[in-house]
Parts: sequence; structure tokens; C-alpha cells
Amino acid sequence: YVIPMVVITLDSASRIGILSGGRGMFEMIRSEIGVWLAWGIFVPTVLVNVVVNMSQMSAMVEGAYGALGMLPPANGEATVGLFIVTIGLTGTTVIAAVLGGYRRMETIMTALLVVILVCFIVVAIKGLLDWRTWPALAAGLIPKIPDSIPVIDQPERTRNAFTQIMAIAGQALPPAVLLSYGYLSANSGYTAADVKRTFWKTVTNLGVVWGLFSVMVIVAGATALHDVYNGSGPTHLGVSHYSQIESIPVAGQVLGPPFPGALGFLAPRFFSLGLIAAAFTTLISVSLTMSYFCL
Repeated sequence: YVIPMVVITLDSASRIGILSGGRGMFEMIRSEIGVWLAWGIFVPTVLVNVVVNMSQMSAMVEGAYGALGMLPPANGEATVGLFIVTIGLTGTTVIAAVLGGYRRMETIMTALLVVILVCFIVVAIKGLLDWRTWPALAAGLIPKIPDSIPVIDQPERTRNAFTQIMAIAGQALPPAVLLSYGYLSANSGYTAADVKRTFWKTVTNLGVVWGLFSVMVIVAGATALHDVYNGSGPTHLGVSHYSQIESIPVAGQVLGPPFPGALGFLAPRFFSLGLIAAAFTTLISVSLTMSYFCL
């Protein structure tokens, strides 16, 4: 249900930027309603985006450790290695954003999403071959909040289902994306003649690619977690149940079942590389958003 809403909302924001002569949502709010409201939206939005980028960089750093077959420092301990990895990833991201231009970054991000989708399809095939997966997918179309899951061996802790749902909804359509999409479309050089083409591009990128990606993530995640971290299977790095997962390299073990036995060690590396790509696309988008907002 989120996918059509995302497509329609972002296409509308794109048309605003293109047909208003490059005026984005913030400029229109400031000129048509009032400066006070524009600042009232701007300040908390930027602060939220800073936190979002911190989380994406953290995911990229943990992913870099996982790609090398290592665990990140425990409890966020500051180490020389952590500092070097963070600076290296930050520099790479800034160079890619500044020197590439938005159109090139748009192409790169689309390609990365397709690569990630293919990887999830490989894992999800195993789940889709099980007939019980299809009724479960159909049942998922009925909105409901699952029960919270207690953390194994830590009965005082739970994984709250409602919190997870809100996090997914916030990632799917954050207000910052709606506010900035018009600026990004105008900066790409699109004109009124491109409106129809940009609509179908949005449908392709978000309705098809992102929609398939979402389905494959759900199927692949459920399949892998139930096969690996089900509480009765093998223990990886002290973790035997998905409620105990705390780091990216550990989570990457869920890709183990699709790999042949001799190649099982590649599972966390592939998982980590995919997560780096996903975090990179989000970090670039949020950084560009903050730049437009500040200007």
C-alpha cells in the first residue's frame, strides 16, 4: 500500500519543481505562507537528516568491517581502524556526490538498487519455492501489528513490532524527501516537456524496482532468518536467534543457506557489501537534500 503513495507523492513533488520554474516546496511555503513556517519546518528537518546520515554512515562502517570478515569494535569503542574506515568512506561519498552531478548519481543509485534486488532474488527463490510462502505473503496484505518478540536469553528486552513498523514507514516516505524532490528534479534540467517521461521514470524506479525490492527483502529476510537464526539451528558468533542480532556481520550469516557449504564464509561479505550500497544511496540522497534545504 505504501508503493502507490510513494509514486504519486514524489511525482507530484517533481512536477511542482519542474512547472514552478525551479521553486521547491520550501520556497513556496516561505513566499506563499510565511517565513516563520518555513523555518519551523527547516530546523527539525535538518536535525533529523543529520541523525539519519549518522546512522547510514554507521551502517557503511559496519558493512566495511563485515566485508573484510571482521566484527566492528564492541560497544562503539573508538579505535584507529574505525577512524580510518570512517574517514575513507566519508571522503569517497563526498567525492562521488560533488564530482558526479545529480544525473550521474541518479544512474549509479538506480544501478546499485538493481544489483541489490538481484542478490535478494537469489536468496528469496528458496523461500518462493516453498508453497507455504505464498499464503503467508497473501496474509501480509491484511494490515496488522505482529506481537513483540522477546530477546532470547534476555527476557527483560523485546523487539517491539510497532516500532519496527513506524521505522519502515518513516524510511518509505520521510517528509524531507517530499520537500526536496522538486529541487532535485529541477536541478536535473527537466522541463515541462519531460513531465510525462519523469513520471514513468518514477514508476520504474519506485513502483517497479523498489516495489520488487521490498517484496524480495521480505521473502528473503523471512526465509533466511527462519533457516539460520531460529533458536534451534547453528550458533554464529554467539547468536542463535534473530532477536539477538546486534551487528551487520552477524546478520550477514543469514545468507549462509543459499551458498554452497564451501562458500558459506562469503555470506556475511555479500550481505555487508549490499548494505554498504543501500546505505550509500540513502546517504547521498539525504546529503543532497540537506544542501538544497540550507541553500
